[in-house]
Amino acid sequence: MTVFLAGGSKSGKSDLAQRIACTLAAEGRLLYLATMHPSDEEDQLRIQRHIQRREGLGFQTIERERNLIDLVPRLPREATVLLDSVTALFTNELYRPELQWVPDPDALSRCREGLLALADQVQHAVFVSDLLFEDAIHYDPATECFRKGLGALSCILAARANTVAEVCFGLPTVWKGELPA
Repeated sequence: MTVFLAGGSKSGKSDLAQRIACTLAAEGRLLYLATMHPSDEEDQLRIQRHIQRREGLGFQTIERERNLIDLVPRLPREATVLLDSVTALFTNELYRPELQWVPDPDALSRCREGLLALADQVQHAVFVSDLLFEDAIHYDPATECFRKGLGALSCILAARANTVAEVCFGLPTVWKGELPA
């Protein structure tokens, strides 16, 4: 089963994703793919909160900021994998220091390839992403490139997923399929 969860910042999507992954895994292997590259103290605190919330749930954490496709073949087929988050993964691929922070035109295809391969490789995959599309503000070209790319990845994952839900205030609205009991 593949589940795609999207929502605003601090909407409760990560906590819901953890519960779903634990339910899907039952007694099986439970992997957490952490994609955030911390850039400041706030990021470090956010990572620590996520680690604390996973304590005792049985997750094995794998930190992977980019190049997901290189990791996927090494993941066990019987695993349940929670990837948090698509947003951070795409950010890391799109804005690479070696490219002097100019958007990488190949980032979208690399992410798409890695995310779809992950969904095909493991028994269950749960993807977490941010919703950044609800305002009417016109952004600079680099930000629009990011928003369009993340939007495209969201559409790709929603099409592939068995279940798609939007999370707001910790409450999911299911748009496709059903959440695991």
